[in-house]
Amino acid sequence: MEGNISFNQSLRLATKTDLLVGKGLLKIGQPIYVKHFKDNKIYGVYIIDAFTRAKKLEEYFNHDRIFVPDLEYINDINNQLLQHDYRSRLQNL
Repeated sequence: MEGNISFNQSLRLATKTDLLVGKGLLKIGQPIYVKHFKDNKIYGVYIIDAFTRAKKLEEYFNHDRIFVPDLEYINDINNQLLQHDYRSRLQNL
């Protein structure tokens, strides 16, 4: 496979289900982009991990500053990749 590839990515405003797997449980591994409050430019990609400050993420979310990739999922592939317990949690949000 050759070097680098280039692609365009659309973003959309994040929803709670983009950021949480359950009440108070962050979605580890979720890529996010953040709109800066001074220049309104979008920066990222940042990945939610165990060290992400939940209160700061919530503050950004409440001020419409968190964006996620606007991906087209193919449901059968997505469902095959998700663990059964994770699918159940998503349905209960």
